[in-house]
Amino acid sequence: MPICENKWVNLIFWRSQMKRLIGFILLLMLTNINLMAENAPIRIQLEELTNPNYPGIVVPRIIVTSLVDSIIVKDIVVNKGHCPMNWNRKDSFPVKLGYGEQAIGAYSSACHVLKVNIKTNQGDWSMEY
Repeated sequence: MPICENKWVNLIFWRSQMKRLIGFILLLMLTNINLMAENAPIRIQLEELTNPNYPGIVVPRIIVTSLVDSIIVKDIVVNKGHCPMNWNRKDSFPVKLGYGEQAIGAYSSACHVLKVNIKTNQGDWSMEY
């Protein structure tokens, strides 16, 4: 339904309404993304340890903390699988965690962590650094 007989006035009016609608939809999407991040059942932390015997060597560790009563961490994948876990930690997954419990993955000192993907029974969760 036109608001005016002048087609240019109608076009300008509908464009401004469309911009408002698109802005509103983008706001809803961003809010939804933030809500999903807040509802993640785990906390993902990157910790870089230095060896006191070898001060120049830094070893990255990924710490996954459960924020729910029960979750199974199936795997911790670093840099899309291009950064393998140290041999002594490989067989520690899957692991069941209760609230506040942690699973830790240690990686090679040659690994520069950019992305971490945690596979759980409640979905996959990732963090980029």
